[in-house]
Amino acid sequence: MIVTKKDMEIFGHKDDWGVDCLYRNAAQKLLDAKLKEVGQDKKDFISLADTIREHNRVEQVAMGVSGQFFSEDHLQTLADFCKSQNPSFDREKWLGYINGDNGPNGGKR
Repeated sequence: MIVTKKDMEIFGHKDDWGVDCLYRNAAQKLLDAKLKEVGQDKKDFISLADTIREHNRVEQVAMGVSGQFFSEDHLQTLADFCKSQNPSFDREKWLGYINGDNGPNGGKR
């Protein structure tokens, strides 16, 4: 993420690019704000689902029924978090992908 001089003016710091405390604090606030704007996207959600699927698969092979799987409650909590990060997040498709009901884009397998 590149912080420009124009960005710094938003925070009221219009002088040279000194490395004083005001500049560092303003730069950090700007970076935090820009990262919040970006949020998580579809590839991040698919990657998370792939990791969960692989974990559950390995646990089933290694431990059988008594393995440490992601529970329905765990998955619902993660889905709530994903929705809070991106309003376009489709929890039903995501949960369906983890459960093997559909592909990563929501299509039937």
